[in-house]
Amino acid sequence: MITFGANLRGRDKLSVNMNRVYFLIAILIILFMKCLNSMANDSGKQNLIAYVNAGDTNLPDTSNNSETGNDDCVRSIPIPIIDKTKFPNEEFTLEDRIGYETVRFNNGDILKIRNEGCESYSISFCFETSELMADSTNIKKTCEAFIQLLGKIKDAQNSVIDLNKTISILKTYKRTPGAKLYSEIIIDDAEIGESAWIVQVRKVSQKKSVFEIEISIGPL
Repeated sequence: MITFGANLRGRDKLSVNMNRVYFLIAILIILFMKCLNSMANDSGKQNLIAYVNAGDTNLPDTSNNSETGNDDCVRSIPIPIIDKTKFPNEEFTLEDRIGYETVRFNNGDILKIRNEGCESYSISFCFETSELMADSTNIKKTCEAFIQLLGKIKDAQNSVIDLNKTISILKTYKRTPGAKLYSEIIIDDAEIGESAWIVQVRKVSQKKSVFEIEISIGPL
């Protein structure tokens, strides 16, 4: 019986030690995954510079033409960001290194996109819609409007702007005490920062309103 009891105590001690080992392994795995995520985020931001410097070979190279913009511009010439297979009624024009894109929705609403910047990467999304009425005094209602409008194009736009991330930030911002309508909304405060500005929220008629938000990354 003494030997049997000793064996039980030995097994209990071994079980406790193994549990400690498993716990330490789990902690190490969690720390390792956090480290990888941090490295991936930093790498993604650094790769942004290379991304925006990569020009579109189908567009003329006007980077050294003083008539088309800043000769020392860090980023490449803007190109269309909306997937035309998802929104066939999309039009794009380039003027003085600024890309202007127009999307016409089936319900008659219009989205105007302005793609510009040299030291920063900036895209403005301006919606003219009859689905939502603007209320410039209500930050919660305004954020919800942008969440709904950006949600329509989030899977159809191809740029370094992550609209899913922007939408997530707006969901938090609308509940933030003291949140203001025309203030900077921080999306990422890393070395290469990312932020959003609500540019305008206004009624243009009894049935139509304008909602414009600008999202910027940089300076690069």
